[in-house]
Amino acid sequence: MKYWLKCMKNYAVFSGRARRKEYWHFLLVNSIVPVIASFAIGYSAGGGDTGLPDKSALTLWNMVAQLWAMGTALPGWAVSVRRLHDTGRSGWWALLGIPTAIGGICGIQILLWIGMIPAMIPGVMAAFFNSQPGANAYGANPKE
Repeated sequence: MKYWLKCMKNYAVFSGRARRKEYWHFLLVNSIVPVIASFAIGYSAGGGDTGLPDKSALTLWNMVAQLWAMGTALPGWAVSVRRLHDTGRSGWWALLGIPTAIGGICGIQILLWIGMIPAMIPGVMAAFFNSQPGANAYGANPKE
């Protein structure tokens, strides 16, 4: 949780470097919180005979999910850029996700599918590649 809070505090810091641990903790919390919120809203909505929440609970869940996505989008992008910097790559790689984001926001399925593969490239680089040892063009190594 400490690393997630660090990312949220540095929500608009696109310079410097971020450790793999910081990146993964941010992704983990951003994956778990919506699931917990979904269960909480679904459980509180009852479900009656079908076991499914009613329409108002689904509307509430949709609003919560949209607010969460909007609130964590910029910090997520910033930590991705800092993580790419840590691997010695330009943060501009993170822009490959724009067609996917536009497709998701506008509901344009072709943009969503076309942008999906290129958007995965910086994510894989940020998630799995090791840090560059020592200082690089983007700053000192956060591990040291």
